[in-house]
Formats: sequence, structure tokens, C-alpha cells
Amino acid sequence: MNGVDADVHTLSGAYALDALPADERAFFERHLEVCAACRHEVDELLTTAAVLAATTAERPPEQLRTRVIDLVDVTRQLPPVQPTSSTRTQHSLLVRLRLALPPVAAALALAVVVLTSMTANLNQRVEGLEQELAVDSSDAQAVNDLLPILAAGDARTRDLRADGDQTVRYISSARLDSGMLVSDGMAPLAPAKTYQVWLFHDGQPVPAGLFEPDDAGRAMALIDEIVAGAEGIAVTIEPVGGSPQPTGRVVARADV
Repeated sequence: MNGVDADVHTLSGAYALDALPADERAFFERHLEVCAACRHEVDELLTTAAVLAATTAERPPEQLRTRVIDLVDVTRQLPPVQPTSSTRTQHSLLVRLRLALPPVAAALALAVVVLTSMTANLNQRVEGLEQELAVDSSDAQAVNDLLPILAAGDARTRDLRADGDQTVRYISSARLDSGMLVSDGMAPLAPAKTYQVWLFHDGQPVPAGLFEPDDAGRAMALIDEIVAGAEGIAVTIEPVGGSPQPTGRVVARADV
């Protein structure tokens, strides 16, 4: 169990997905009794897993196979890891992907990680994905942008306090100076309005891009170059084209 002792906090994702062998599960449950941070993270992961489990599958487009293979060709693989930690590293990254993305995009990102690490089974796994996934080109690009952030050693995830049933999550890496805002269930806006993202530096709002959810309220917005050093993030409703300073209602916010 020495490998588990060294990185016990990284087992929360695998525990929440019931993916630990019996001995490691028992070890981690003893750890949960004394670690409030891990208990909180497990609770959040279980809630997210329940939401993902309720999603509906859609028939994928015929070109999905080609898109996944193209992503595999351009996605940088993680550096080699020691055998004693390879399983734990894979669990950690897969859990981050499922937490970060809307269901369809999460499934595609999961496919990319698995396919890049198991190229010998590429054709078999892509054929299985063709029966399960649906994705458009914007989803694929968003996944490609998000993968380096999730793989960064300092990656952090924050849930924003949002209105109603909206889910807004922020994933960031200060080292990469890059982040991604992901939404689900965002309310539709009038044609003359848009969502705008703000990062706060020294208490002052800095425009960080526009946020345009689809009909289901789902969207992914990449944020670059102003992530490092930010102490807060917010989403407001602004006129189409955005504003230099916030003028509309704040619909989601969080400290980072």
C-alpha cells in the first residue's frame, strides 16, 4: 500500500466511481474518516456522476470516427509514468474530464485519453464510440483546448454560485495562464443580450470573453492570458458584443 500512502488524496475520483480494488477502497474509507477535504470532494464527484448518468445518448454522425482519429494525431500525450502510479494517474485525468465537460463533450474527451494511451485497440474502441456518441466540430475543438488544462499539474476546478438550476464550472491552470468555463442549463437570452465572462484582478473586473450557450444551455468558453493571479470569476448578462465594464445582472460567480 506504499503507493497509495504517497498520494491518498488522488484516490477520491476512483473511489466515487467505485473503481478501487477492495483493499484500496478500505484504506481510503479509513482516510475519509480523518480528511474533511476528501469527504467534500467525494460528495461533489458523486453528485456530478449522478447528473452524467441521467443524460440521454444520441446517434453519432457518420464522420465521428475520422474526427476522433484526427484528435488522436494532434493531442500531445502525457509523459511516461512509473507502473505503480499509472492506474492512479489515468483515474485522476478521466475524473477531471467527466467533471469538466458537458456529457457529450466529456465522452469524446474520455475517448481521446483512452485512445492515445491504447493505440493498439484504436479501431475497436472507435467502432464502439460510433454507437454511443454525438459531437460537432466546436465540441471537438473545445475538448482539444481543454485537455492541456486538465493535464496540468496545477489544474483547479471551481463551481460557480449560479442562479436556478444552472451549472457553471471553471477549470484553470495558472502555470499555463489558461482556463475554460463550462456551463449546462443556462437560461436563453433575448437576441440583444449575451453572457460575458469576467476575471477579477485586484478587485477589478477584466473582460474574459463572451459565453454563448446552445439551446440546452451548454457551452465552453476558453480564457487565455489573464488567468494567472485572478482572485475571482463572474458571468453577467450584457448587450450583444459585450461591455468594457459589467453593466448587467450577475448570474454566476466564484472565488478562485
